[in-house]
Amino acid sequence: MAGNPNAAITEIRRDIKESFKQVAQQFPQDLTPCNKLAK
Repeated sequence: MAGNPNAAITEIRRDIKESFKQVAQQFPQDLTPCNKLAK
């Protein structure tokens, strides 16, 4: 992974997206923009 920065960035983005999904599940859909970002 160290030789491919793009792969590392993709992994980070995937982690962030998963985190947003988990946060979004804890709140009503109309109260958080996280749901839009997680899609």
